[in-house]
Amino acid sequence: MLQEKISAALRAFIKAMNEAALALGLKRSHFGVAHGMNHYDNYSSALDIANLTKVALRTHPTLFDIVNTKNYEIGSKINPGHIYKWENTNRLLWETNGRGGKSPFFGVKTGNTTWAGPCLCANYKEQGYDFIIVVLNCKNPQ
Repeated sequence: MLQEKISAALRAFIKAMNEAALALGLKRSHFGVAHGMNHYDNYSSALDIANLTKVALRTHPTLFDIVNTKNYEIGSKINPGHIYKWENTNRLLWETNGRGGKSPFFGVKTGNTTWAGPCLCANYKEQGYDFIIVVLNCKNPQ
């Protein structure tokens, strides 16, 4: 019974994801699972990813701070003394090239799946320019 309720809730969530994608004009994206990992019915274009990123960063200012965080640590509430540590896998955040320790890149997402390969979505801001860069199935993730 519980599994049926979870399955129904997930189907409803995935349906809502696809409806939201269409409402945002993402015509070359479809979600088959909520987590975004390998699934025969998950796909997206670089343009759709860039457009979704633009909307997400403008709509949710906290997201901008999160995706631009290099490292994060927090103490466990369950296991006193244990510290959870995260390190952002987007190496562009460390790219400064003599800019006084500041990178022109901000987040946004890295990933690697069997079907999509290594992928990157990054926001580049410098000297009045603001670009969203999307690289899919990169042969060299470095």
